[in-house]
Amino acid sequence: MFRCAALLACLVAVPAMAAAPSPTSTVISAVSGDWNDDGVMDRAVLTDNDDSAADLWVWFGGDNGFTLAAHTPAIAYNGGMFGSTPELKLTDKGGLQVSDGNEAVGRDHWTRLLTLAWRNGKLVAAGITANAYDTLDPDNGHSCDVNLLTGKGVKDGKPVSVAGPQVAVSDWSDDKVPAACQF
Repeated sequence: MFRCAALLACLVAVPAMAAAPSPTSTVISAVSGDWNDDGVMDRAVLTDNDDSAADLWVWFGGDNGFTLAAHTPAIAYNGGMFGSTPELKLTDKGGLQVSDGNEAVGRDHWTRLLTLAWRNGKLVAAGITANAYDTLDPDNGHSCDVNLLTGKGVKDGKPVSVAGPQVAVSDWSDDKVPAACQF
């Protein structure tokens, strides 16, 4: 009977453990802002996931402390050295952005900036800006800037349209990057 109770207690505890990064996780970047427009500061943290990537954790502030609002595994590349370390940024209006890239190793360099916004009760991917270039062939470069809320954007200086539903940040992954921004 004791074993059954202990097993049940462990199974009940498993979902709670997914609600926050491990205390031993390496914090790469952290910012605060009011992303759900409730007048209370929220927090976002990028942590190293030990697999050349970074996980995003967003908590919304409230009267009783912070509540996990979104967790996105492997939202950004993490090369672990200068020029390939992701970071969280704030827009001029206080919006949340995830920046990653590789400007340190090899001949193929790239940057990507994912902008997040609060829409219809959830934090969604609102825009993406990406640039890529070959350090040995300067004419071989690409760029894109797409508003994921309107579907309008620019690739290599020419207008593009992308279709698709809004993607909650917790559902974001590299396969959600529009074709216009995949180089």
